[in-house]
Amino acid sequence: MSRPLRIEFPGAVYLVSDTALAGRSIMQSDDARLQFLADLTAVAASLDWRIYSWCMLPDRYSFVVETPHGDLSKGMRRFSSNYTQHMNRQNIRSGRVFRGPYRAVLLEPDVWLLPVCRHVVLQPVASAVVATPEEWPWSSYQATVMSTHVRSAPLAAESLLSRFGQTQEEAVAAYADYIRAGIGQPTPLAHVMPPGILGTQTFVQVVTEHLVSRASEPSVAATLLMLARPSLTQIFGPDVRRERSQLPLRVAAAVHLGYSLVQISDHLGVHYTTVSRYLRAAQDGRREAPPPVR
Repeated sequence: MSRPLRIEFPGAVYLVSDTALAGRSIMQSDDARLQFLADLTAVAASLDWRIYSWCMLPDRYSFVVETPHGDLSKGMRRFSSNYTQHMNRQNIRSGRVFRGPYRAVLLEPDVWLLPVCRHVVLQPVASAVVATPEEWPWSSYQATVMSTHVRSAPLAAESLLSRFGQTQEEAVAAYADYIRAGIGQPTPLAHVMPPGILGTQTFVQVVTEHLVSRASEPSVAATLLMLARPSLTQIFGPDVRRERSQLPLRVAAAVHLGYSLVQISDHLGVHYTTVSRYLRAAQDGRREAPPPVR
């Protein structure tokens, strides 16, 4: 499996996540969770990372991080290696702990930092592990609303809270209200654009300009093509049901632009085999479409 291109530059902000290998638990005990935080804290301190939000579940983790020196890959290699070694020593085993490669979504912080930080601390609620974020001790929520919380990790709580109010009390109350208001709301990750960017078109243009100087690298060239292509909404239009006769041709165009059948099926709200039939219809030159999109 080829590793995804990491778009790195000073000040970049990411949502980083990974899951456990099948049959393994990343955090199977409090000792393992504390080790996770210790290893993450060590890397963050050495590279000046600012972590705005984090959460650990038994089979996965996620955190939002700002990298002042543009060194996400360097730090994640160090963190993953250290934590894997510690876990294998504790459990007298060998091999990988994380499924990998980790996912890193590049965020436009002025637009998406707060929604994504909320998404992270609400994962235990979304997974029906607890009813409220206060009940889950292994996220940054408690550390943000209670500054003395021992499991604070390398948390940039003051920077995050400064966006909610001028005094500590006012900011904490507004932050807690903001988090609770997100319960049951759609995930912001639905807006992630290939190759893993969450931001406005202006932000995408800035990222594109950053990558242009490396366009001769195959992985960078492929990423630039993804950034330049139209979105699925632009390809299919705002109401796909009214354009049913055009669906086969538009599916073929989306596939030609590099979208997978699964990505297209998710966008249209149909099974990927239905999308495959649309594609065959276009290849056969037929305008008659398969069952309608609902």
